[in-house]
Amino acid sequence: MKKKSITAVEFDKKFENDENLVPYLKADKISKPGLKARRVSVDFPEWMVKELDQAA
Repeated sequence: MKKKSITAVEFDKKFENDENLVPYLKADKISKPGLKARRVSVDFPEWMVKELDQAA
């Protein structure tokens, strides 16, 4: 089933009228900026690692 396309103005009007917008959304394209996972290395003092281990 193909999703219906609407303009941004129509989308805003439907949003303001509390209409259901789900049929107009492409769930596979939804993302929030800044949430991409990124690997980093961090050095902690030994005492902090021990306390973290104990707390876990």
